[in-house]
Amino acid sequence: MYLVIALAIVFTTNSANAAGENGREFGDMCALYRLLIQPIAEPKLATSDGSTSQTITDELTTLKEKIVKLNLTVLEPQMEKVLRDKENYGTANKILAADSKVKDYFTGLSTDIVSLMIAQYPKTQTGDQADKDFITKFKLPLTEQKRQALRKAMKALTDKGLQTARSVETLATAITNSRIEARRALITALYGISFAEGVSQEVLGAESNFNDIPQPAKFPWGNNNDRDTTCAEADGKPAKAGNTLATDMVCLCVSDNSGNVDACGDADIGADAEISAGTAQAAAQKHFTALTTECKKQAETTPKLTATSLSTAIAGFYGQLGKNARTDTTAPIEATSQPHKRHNYYGIFVFKNSQAPTCRSATFTLTTQATGHCIDYTALLTKNKQIPWIAKLSEAETAMDKIKEEFHQASVFLTEMTGVTTQMESLLLIGDLFNQAKSSVPGTDKNTQLTTEEEIKCKAATNKTADQCKELDCDHDPAANKCKPKQTGTETSKEINHYQTPFHDHDRK
Repeated sequence: MYLVIALAIVFTTNSANAAGENGREFGDMCALYRLLIQPIAEPKLATSDGSTSQTITDELTTLKEKIVKLNLTVLEPQMEKVLRDKENYGTANKILAADSKVKDYFTGLSTDIVSLMIAQYPKTQTGDQADKDFITKFKLPLTEQKRQALRKAMKALTDKGLQTARSVETLATAITNSRIEARRALITALYGISFAEGVSQEVLGAESNFNDIPQPAKFPWGNNNDRDTTCAEADGKPAKAGNTLATDMVCLCVSDNSGNVDACGDADIGADAEISAGTAQAAAQKHFTALTTECKKQAETTPKLTATSLSTAIAGFYGQLGKNARTDTTAPIEATSQPHKRHNYYGIFVFKNSQAPTCRSATFTLTTQATGHCIDYTALLTKNKQIPWIAKLSEAETAMDKIKEEFHQASVFLTEMTGVTTQMESLLLIGDLFNQAKSSVPGTDKNTQLTTEEEIKCKAATNKTADQCKELDCDHDPAANKCKPKQTGTETSKEINHYQTPFHDHDRK
């Protein structure tokens, strides 16, 4: 098991003190500590060859830009005119302003989408910002006739793609929230809720180890409590054993007996003898800092933080409960000397004669009955109870599982968006081939052959103004002051909001 610690521990089982006797437990707690300080990494999408990766947000931005860019190939002339007018309408805010004369052309579009249109439009046109490969591939600019033929289908695909994009955006936000939730739970398990609440969102979302240690005044230890008052019987209350991993690590390695300063290995890690009332917080914080330094020496053996690795580390902790018992002289045969709750002791404890072991360290030696250098978790392992810092780790596991599910669903949606862009590209390519084939067959191009009814209607309208001809869906002949049949590609809609623009209706403000 990877939790086995590789400290330089000298076991002296026959001596009177507990030199290194809690080394295995300390190793398990170190493994937990090294997991808890790791970041909750933002999940990444790998490329098909696995050479690179990018975040969901980056991939989403790329796909949204591509969808908008493809849509611009069939843009309405009125909207295109606005996008060309950079002097008057160079930003989305100018286009969508309440007093804007062109805002109705962009009804239903968000600032985000209009901004993308402004940014992507130059790439579809000849000029300094032109995407030459894109223009060549789709033979841009398309004629109005071809644009009209493609608009309805392009609109449907645009609606689908950008609606899916909104679902991805929701999931990306959920992943961020779950990452913050998980890391706050880990820091709470390590140092307590009051400290964790003071950690900023920026730090919680950072992709770096959390190496901060609370200042003495905020360290989870009662300033007037010695080691045994804090640790002998865990109750899970703030500043008592069971509430935070930091407190319990100090409990495991520091004794109320000045002769026992090396229970977790080298005496240097136990540092400065016992913890005394009145200066307890500062002493406990100093001990903990020394312990974490020792823990970090084994960083190369630590797996990446995942719900699975965290669960494994928790199992390692539970696996050591009640295992570190020592006997002296007469084997304890009386029931009173072997209470069931000994299975809830974490760290070394002594069986001797008829007296039950405890986790009181003030008079502890390997030959002293009713003592131990351990933590008694009995009160927190009864029905419907749980060690508080373990409960927080369970919350973190749940949040990490949520991240996995949210990431999977976002990946599915991104795949759907990729499919939309492929369909849009195919539509442009096939549409061009279809129009070429259609125009090569006499009588198949509806726009080049007006019906008899249309010809009669327009030619019969004499002595008409341009507006009157427009109402009849005809062109105006100013020289003869009469109407005439429309020419190919000159059709216009009667109302702005009736345009079959591919951008309308898919993205509400």
